[in-house]
Amino acid sequence: MSDANRNLYPYLTEFLSLDSQTPAIKSLLSETLNTAHFPDFDDEEQDVYDWVLIKRKGVELGFIDKNYYKGAPYYAWFQDGAILGQIYYYSELVDSDVKAYEGYLPRNITWQDDRDTVLLKMEDFSDICKQSYTTDVWYFDEFLLTMNYNEETDIVERIVFHLRLPPLPQPNITPPNFADIAKFLSEDISDSKFLDLWRGYITNEELEQAFETDEINLLDTYGVKIHTSSQTGSLLLHNVTFYSNRESDSVGWQGQLPFMLNFEDSPIELFQKINSVFKIEPREYDEEVNDGYVIWDFEYFSLKVVYSTFKNEIQTVSVMIPTF
Repeated sequence: MSDANRNLYPYLTEFLSLDSQTPAIKSLLSETLNTAHFPDFDDEEQDVYDWVLIKRKGVELGFIDKNYYKGAPYYAWFQDGAILGQIYYYSELVDSDVKAYEGYLPRNITWQDDRDTVLLKMEDFSDICKQSYTTDVWYFDEFLLTMNYNEETDIVERIVFHLRLPPLPQPNITPPNFADIAKFLSEDISDSKFLDLWRGYITNEELEQAFETDEINLLDTYGVKIHTSSQTGSLLLHNVTFYSNRESDSVGWQGQLPFMLNFEDSPIELFQKINSVFKIEPREYDEEVNDGYVIWDFEYFSLKVVYSTFKNEIQTVSVMIPTF
């Protein structure tokens, strides 16, 4: 193992949050990692992330548009460069084209360690660990640390250091009560009682546009999207989706969520809260490398929750008309 490979941890973490145009990042890429690839942000692609994968070293660097990271408005994106926001260390289990990273890893973890061994080696940080079914995430002051495991062997196969997006400032708005919103499922949202819940933030123009789009976007005020159906000639409430802060550039829903859910809940806490009240199986469930979703059907509404296994927290909660 070369000294260069051996020192990529913790060496690379020292560059987190640095501007991609600084001499330090340029030297890191061209000299230390010996790659000709640099982050390339094309505003026509509308992607605020770009990654540089160095297959022969088993590492990947993720860059984030600087102004997007800061929470600036859309028109300011792609104007001021990017910062290093993610560092991935891979084992050869992830992709046969990627050589396993051969250097040091946190707490002397190796690519032969299973999940129990990893948690034992990380036990000093057990008070800041958030677990889910597939990953473990540690919330440090400077960054988050995510461990991914092989689905069949439970062996660690990906380790990621990543910055947490700073929250967007929230307006001084009192959100409606969740139960008052749910009462209007399948009802006409032009009803003054429903409009009064939103204190004038739903305009007549937005109601007219909803006949074409079936959507009213309140992400920058209440942190919600209201979805409608207009097939009957009226705007009937189909579902309401509550967003966490920064999800789809939302300021975040500040009100109560059903079943005492919280956006900071890990997937395992999500399932525990639902199962402690209702002993029913989800109608639909799927989980990928970085996220998953689950749908339950209850008597008066259906509930869809989208969650991150990259950060182990809830991203969105949707209350929908019953679909059974």
